[in-house]
Amino acid sequence: MASAELKRRMKNEAELTESRGTNPEAPPASCPPEEVGAAKAESKEESPRILGANWAVRWAFKYGYRMVRRVVIAVVGFSVLLVGLVMAIGPGPAVIVIPLGLAILALEFRWAGRLLRYARQQLQAGIQELARRTGMSADSRGDGESNHK
Repeated sequence: MASAELKRRMKNEAELTESRGTNPEAPPASCPPEEVGAAKAESKEESPRILGANWAVRWAFKYGYRMVRRVVIAVVGFSVLLVGLVMAIGPGPAVIVIPLGLAILALEFRWAGRLLRYARQQLQAGIQELARRTGMSADSRGDGESNHK
């Protein structure tokens, strides 16, 4: 008798929830608390917990993206930097590849950004010193026009 009454209540409540647009899976508000508890226990058994069971899994989902991103940037950046260092000894555009590797590493590591900034300052100082020694303006781009008269 109680189950027939429960079915009737759930049917009435389902009709109300459809018209209101709320969750039709929820037990009706007019259900006795012991029946609601049984319904909740059944639903917990049917849907296993995906993330709450293991702290390592929760940590991996929370921090995993950052860790994977950092490792990927480190591997790619050090690879490009290593190729640039090999090009410094052998043939190739090491002057372009080494700063590129440092720029990739600077996305994640502050020391690489500081080293890149220092290298840029030293390059600008070297260009100015070369321009001073040769008597050319540091602003001239080698377009054929000289500043000498």
